[in-house]
Amino acid sequence: MMKKIFMMIPFLCLLLGLAVPSHANKYTKIDSDTSSVGFHYTLPDQYNDLQGTIQILCHGTVNYDPLVYCADYLYSPVPESEYDAILQQFNDSPTEENMARIQKSWMYIASLICSDQDLENACRAIGIASLDAEKTFEAGRAGNLKFYYVAFPVDSVSALTYQNLASAYDPKYLAEADLLQTEFSEAFRKATYFAPISPLDKTIGKTLTFETKDLDGNIVKSEDLFRNNQITMVNIWGTWCPNCIGEFPELAQMHREWLTDGCGIVGIEYEKGWNDSVVQLARETLADYEIPFPSVIFPEHNEILDLVESFPTTFFVDQNGTVLSRPIEGAAIEQYRLVMNQLMSRQTLAQPMTLPIEKGSYRVIVTDDEGPVEEVTIQLCDDQSCSIKETDENGTAVFEKKAGVYEVHIIDVPEGYEETDEVFHTQSGPGEIRIHLNKLP
Repeated sequence: MMKKIFMMIPFLCLLLGLAVPSHANKYTKIDSDTSSVGFHYTLPDQYNDLQGTIQILCHGTVNYDPLVYCADYLYSPVPESEYDAILQQFNDSPTEENMARIQKSWMYIASLICSDQDLENACRAIGIASLDAEKTFEAGRAGNLKFYYVAFPVDSVSALTYQNLASAYDPKYLAEADLLQTEFSEAFRKATYFAPISPLDKTIGKTLTFETKDLDGNIVKSEDLFRNNQITMVNIWGTWCPNCIGEFPELAQMHREWLTDGCGIVGIEYEKGWNDSVVQLARETLADYEIPFPSVIFPEHNEILDLVESFPTTFFVDQNGTVLSRPIEGAAIEQYRLVMNQLMSRQTLAQPMTLPIEKGSYRVIVTDDEGPVEEVTIQLCDDQSCSIKETDENGTAVFEKKAGVYEVHIIDVPEGYEETDEVFHTQSGPGEIRIHLNKLP
């Protein structure tokens, strides 16, 4: 299962109590989906013809209080083939020496930060202490969210980071890093900004189903875990994750409280590799904290769980395994209580779980000069949350929402159509809104 890779971020996460990225022991190059941070842009031409190597890491949410999303832009002053060799050597032999080679082979040149705070507070929340003030600017806004392009001093960072990499002092690489920094700043000035979209948002309404084993090797099915609870909180954790273990005392207490209401918790344990010593450590951890709820091994090849990229991540499901709300990334005890209370208040526990109340249909219809346009990604937002859907063969996306005024954004269009950053608005109640797309010349 492929997981999102953070480099310096794992160490910041441990210090700040954030969700811990999944592969603390494996690195890979990745160009991430920027919608998880809330922007779309066109990469500069320089990106396709580099002497060194660039990485774009879209972490999504990296802090909850205050709320901060982040994408990092890293540069290595070595050709891509050499960089691949450094990565492969570490993945084949994850020693401290090879980890040091990784850490000394790249530097930050910029970050794109999205937050409901000002720049100073957002940077403080995620541990950014030094930036290039002259090149840093507010790039855009979406509702109460602000987007900041944060540039880092290229010369000082390279001198600090590349202390054992001779190529770092080759002027052509420093010049390229500086050029990329400038090119990316221009790209962000022209970017489209919107409320960030987590891949996990798309799991709402889907059914979480799996077959796996418990720590004793017994086969366990999700239907057996969920059927006895009207609502189950599914907590994804690992013995290597301090933030996961740190919330165990509260989770144990909440499980005991919720049992009286016909609800409960199930743990799913993700480990980098399973052997007898890992199983023993897991048993000891659960016993040390007197965990009263069942915990099973992370199942392989699961449509929903394979989207998990940070730990802990928590889902809320009904008796059938239907995901009832937006999953929560990171340790967030008070959020767990809030979501469970909201879900319990929306149902009679003696009856099957039903979610929406007092909702109506908001229909977004997208057309061109010839008729309906399908596979257009639509985002519908209010002040609290956003929903995302694609138009069907009739060019229509239907959102079931409480009455109110919503912003409508076109997040993605099919090939051959012009993109638009225009913001549309619904009426104050259920109804339809029509949007016209233009084809590219």
